[in-house]
Amino acid sequence: MIIDAHCHISNETWNPQWWWDTLNVFVPSRYGHSPSQAAELRKTSWDPTGDTAVRSMDGAGIDRAICCVGDFGLVKEDTLTPIEEVNRLTGEMVRRHPGRMYFNCGVDPRRKNALAIVERAAREWGAVGLKLHPAAGWYPNDREVYPLYRKCAELGLHVDFHTGPLYPPLKSKYCYPVHLDDVAADFPELTIQCTHAGDLMYMEMVAIAKVRRNIVLDIAAWQRWVRASRPTAIEFYRVVRFILDTLGPRLMFASDWSGFPDFTPYRDWVKAFTEIPLWVQDAGITFTREEIDGVLGGNALKLLRLDKR
Repeated sequence: MIIDAHCHISNETWNPQWWWDTLNVFVPSRYGHSPSQAAELRKTSWDPTGDTAVRSMDGAGIDRAICCVGDFGLVKEDTLTPIEEVNRLTGEMVRRHPGRMYFNCGVDPRRKNALAIVERAAREWGAVGLKLHPAAGWYPNDREVYPLYRKCAELGLHVDFHTGPLYPPLKSKYCYPVHLDDVAADFPELTIQCTHAGDLMYMEMVAIAKVRRNIVLDIAAWQRWVRASRPTAIEFYRVVRFILDTLGPRLMFASDWSGFPDFTPYRDWVKAFTEIPLWVQDAGITFTREEIDGVLGGNALKLLRLDKR
């Protein structure tokens, strides 16, 4: 089974316009697109029903995916669709495709109704986790966020943080992995998913996760490593080997896929694990079948308790 532990499915009014404009500039290289290609694809990527996403999953060989809601409405201008409604509609979309999708609700913890949104998302709309974006302007270990962590622990939700640098106007300083150390220590019962595994801060991320066993990592958006030169691709597999050697089965496959109808790059990302090139083995980097099966889906089933859902 292959599980995408972190993707995004959205509609035009579910995020601010500046967010879409920024994505078209900074993200396309991850999928082998130019900014202009991304802008054109973006026009056909709005997918409030999830139908396009499921077709992309089928084309890429993905069995299930966790769709994450991001709340960036307090950064500049807010979304046209209220964030509570975005969460409700995402839950509705997931129910439209039983057995294929899960749903991480999303809310900025500084919103006055943040706790209420999370509770409704879990109890009424089927959320399995909470997606948080500190880059919007707050630190994970700010005490004003702690009520959300307590609520997630009460509801049995895992918490999914963005970790690593982000493009402007978002602020990377809030996303250093070390800020999660307090959270993991203060809430040992809470499963903390660190999306992007810290990106190029992965050494700091692994160091923190090594001593906080309730932290788990995913490698969403690392596609650019395997799309680059062969030496860079070899380094990617070397880092994956290092993470597995250090943390064991606490690493998950994820894409950060954002609903493009062209699923070819999505499929290629899966093949980076199902069809590992021989020259990786020639470089002295090997994986067991059990390790690959774990990364592709088995670890997510256990770590995020998806097998209980």
